[in-house]
Amino acid sequence: MSFDWRDYLELSRLLVVNNNEASFRSAISRAYYAVFNVLRIHAGYNTRGGQDFSHATFIQQLVSANDDIIQKLPFHETSDLTHIGNELNELRRLRNSCDYDGTTPPTPKIAQDCIEKVEAIFELLDEALEY
Repeated sequence: MSFDWRDYLELSRLLVVNNNEASFRSAISRAYYAVFNVLRIHAGYNTRGGQDFSHATFIQQLVSANDDIIQKLPFHETSDLTHIGNELNELRRLRNSCDYDGTTPPTPKIAQDCIEKVEAIFELLDEALEY
């Protein structure tokens, strides 16, 4: 039985309503990991097994829409890949800033914005998968 990483997005939605800093931090992080892992799996990347793989490397491949990633993800427009890569990069930056570095105080607005970015990415992915 495999885990449905999209469940992290639902968890993010539930966390935001708790209206406290710990919940906002967790909501931002879970939203990022929901979309990161779904995209990573669809692209055929495994984070284990000795591969040279990092979040930054994967995001850069999306942003640059390189041939390798174009072959693995079903988007018909490279601009969609670039857009998703840029959005994922921003989500990662916010996750790091709020959850690790503590340089950005997590707010309900930031958490909700992250959730909305992830929903929009999932919408693009689902449309591409149906095409």
